[in-house]
Formats: sequence, C-alpha cells, structure tokens
Amino acid sequence: MAVVALTVGLGSTAANAEDNPAPTPTGELNTVVPMTVTGYDADVAAANGFEIVVHDDGSWESVPVTPEAQAAAEQSDAAALSGPNVSARGTVYGNCGSAMIDTDRNGNLVTVVSGYDVVAPVANRINWSVVFVTWNGVQTLSWPNGPSPAHWRAYGGIINGAAGFANAYGDVVLITGAVCGSGGPGDSF
Repeated sequence: MAVVALTVGLGSTAANAEDNPAPTPTGELNTVVPMTVTGYDADVAAANGFEIVVHDDGSWESVPVTPEAQAAAEQSDAAALSGPNVSARGTVYGNCGSAMIDTDRNGNLVTVVSGYDVVAPVANRINWSVVFVTWNGVQTLSWPNGPSPAHWRAYGGIINGAAGFANAYGDVVLITGAVCGSGGPGDSF
C-alpha cells in the first residue's frame, strides 16, 4: 500500500514508499528524462574502491581499483559512466540513468510519483524534491537524503485547487563517485 502525504496550505510533507511500489497516479506513460553526470565525489569513489582520474583533455572518469569495485562495475552498467562521451567538465555528456515524474489531479488533490533508475548502485540520494507551480503559489515535496536502491520511487500529494505544473529535482551519488543530476522531468496537472 503506497502512502500519500497530503499538505494543506503552503507547508509540505512527503512519504516514502520505496519498498512497496504502486502504479503511477494515472496509470499512463509518465515523463522520463535522462540523468547526466554533473560531477564526481572523490571521497565516495575512494570509499567504494574507485578512483577519479582526470585525463589530459580535462575530462574525468571513475575507474574501479579494487576487486570488489571491479565486480560491482561488472554487475551493473557502471561501465557506461566512463569513456569519451562522459565528462563532468564543461558540457556534460553521458547518461547515468533516467528520472521520472507523473502527476494526476482529482478535484483539489494532486498526487505525484517521482523517482529514478540509475546504472550503478547508489551511495546517497541528495535532496529529491518535486516543485508544484500553480496560480495559487508554489509548493514543494521533499524526500530526505540517504541511501536508496538504484530503482527508486517516491509518492506524495498536495491539496491545491488549481491546475499547474510540477518538476522533479535532485542528485544521486553512485558508488563510483559519479553525481547524477535529475534533468528536471516535468508534468502538468
């Protein structure tokens, strides 16, 4: 059973239903955008057996240096995070996963499902939020930082009598040290 957090006025709360996936509010195709490498966390990489290497052209790469890290990279799509099409300097290239959002409006209740699917195990989720914009104002649902699975969904809702638009924002730090930005998927309601 998915938990929906309701808000009244401009205050917001959120509920997490990671371990109990529910269908999207509408049951229809939702908005999905690519997540891209926006930087690297060398401390996270080192703690998980990876090393951040800076190439002559200024591009960065996370390389497994321990047997455990090599095994983790082989068991995931972490190899997609290295090579000439991935860079955390200047223009960001490379797909490290996808972020999604789906909203549905039923009277005054707007429900949302948001989350991500990334290519490697997650060390930390940072400030995942959904921002709702309507003529009544701006409301935000936020989920706390913390470890999460590579395939994560959050569920929530707001009370708002107006149609509007919602975007999801956040970063996910993979065990490779790669920081994956959400890409800001959006949906109208």
